[in-house]
Amino acid sequence: MQSLFKQTRTRVHTPQAQQRERERGLLSAARSCAAIQLGTQLLLWIFFYGYDQAQQAVWQSALMLLLPLGALWLVWKSAAADHPAGKWWMLPLLLCLLADAALMVTALGGFVSQLVPNDPAWVPGLLSVGICYLAALRSRERGVKYGSAVMAVPLVVLLLFGTVFLRASTRSDRMWPILGDGLLSTAKSALGGIGAVWNVSILFALPRRPKVLWKSCGWAVVPWALCTVCAVWFGFVRPWAAGDDLAISEKMMGLARHAHSVILYEMSGILWMLLIPTSLIACFSTGGELLTRAFPRMPLWAALLPVPALACTAALAFPENIFGLLGTALPWRWVISLICGLGLVIAGRRQK
Repeated sequence: MQSLFKQTRTRVHTPQAQQRERERGLLSAARSCAAIQLGTQLLLWIFFYGYDQAQQAVWQSALMLLLPLGALWLVWKSAAADHPAGKWWMLPLLLCLLADAALMVTALGGFVSQLVPNDPAWVPGLLSVGICYLAALRSRERGVKYGSAVMAVPLVVLLLFGTVFLRASTRSDRMWPILGDGLLSTAKSALGGIGAVWNVSILFALPRRPKVLWKSCGWAVVPWALCTVCAVWFGFVRPWAAGDDLAISEKMMGLARHAHSVILYEMSGILWMLLIPTSLIACFSTGGELLTRAFPRMPLWAALLPVPALACTAALAFPENIFGLLGTALPWRWVISLICGLGLVIAGRRQK
C-alpha cells in the first residue's frame, strides 16, 4: 500500500490522506499563482506610474496600498465564492483581467522589441501573446497553477538581486521627509496603484477550508512587501529624473542601469522575461476558468481567447496612448473587485 503513495511529498497511508495532500497542494499552487499576478501588477505600477507621479514619496505611496489591500482581503474573505451565484458575480472580474493583460502585453512587447529590434514594433508583443495563449491552452489541468508555484521562489530571488543586492549608489537622505510631499499628496499618488491590489480576490476563487483561510493573508502581504522594498530602492537610487522621456524597456531596467555589475543588470532582464510571461499565462488561465465556470459547455480554447484577443486589440489600436488610457482605467479594477466581493457576501448571507 505504501508504494501506491510514495510519490507524494509527505508520507501518507490512506486514500483520504492522499486526497488531503492533493487539496493542500492545489490550494498552495493556486495562491502562488494569484500572488505572482498581484506582485506583477504592483511592480508595473511602480515602474510605469508610481515613481513618475511621486518620485520622493513612491515608497510611502506603496505603504499606503496596504489599506485598500486589507479592505479588499476582508471583503473577499467573507465572500461566498462557492455560492451558486458566484459564477455570475465573478464574471465582471474579466474586465480587471483584460486591463491587466493589456498592460502586460504593452510592457512585454516594448521590452522584447528593444532586445530584438523589429519593424513593425508590435510583432514581438503579438508573438509573445500567442506563445502564452498556447501555453495556457496546452497545459494540463491545473498545470498553470502548479507551474506558477514552481516559479515563485526564483522570481523572488531575482527581484531581490534587482533591488537589495543591486550594489547601486544609494543615498539615505533621499528618503526624507518621512511623509514625502504630505499625506494628501502621497495618498493621491497611491490612488493610481489601488487597482493593482484587486488580484487578492483570485486567492478566494477556489473552495477553501476555514481552518486554513488565514494563510491567504500571507499570500497577499508578501507580494505587497516585496514591491514596497522595490519602491524603497527607487527612493534610494532615483533611477531617472522627473519629465524624462524614457522608452518602455528603459523604465523596466531603470534600477538595473545603476548597477555596478553586468551580471546583476542581466538578472533584472531575466526577471522581466520570466515574470511577465508567467503572469500573462496565469491571467489567461484565470479568465478561462471564470468563463468555463459560468458556461460549462464552452470549449477551453474559446474560454481562453477573449482576454488575450481584446488585450492585443487595445494595444494595437492605441499604440501611442495606451499607457495614458490604462493609467485612467487601471484604478477602477479595485472598485470592480470590491463590488463583486460585496455581491457575493450579500448572496451568502441570504442563503444562510
